[in-house]
Amino acid sequence: MTDANAATHSIVIERVMPHPPERIWRALTQGPTFVAHGTLAALLAGFIVLHVLAALFHQFVLKDGLLRRTLFGRRGPNSSAQVK
Repeated sequence: MTDANAATHSIVIERVMPHPPERIWRALTQGPTFVAHGTLAALLAGFIVLHVLAALFHQFVLKDGLLRRTLFGRRGPNSSAQVK
């Protein structure tokens, strides 16, 4: 590539992409939305783990049949889910 072609190529690149990719990536990965997204994702994962642990606590410690009722529904005479 000659010097004239290199200069023209540089001008075209600057007009098409005025900011270098590193600067764009840094802005996207250090901005407040990126931080908020990561924080909310960690909170969601924590709540899912807490929910599973609570279900296991009901199943194995309290032994109140919560998972059975939740997964299969109540099948007793006082159940509103009873098929007529």
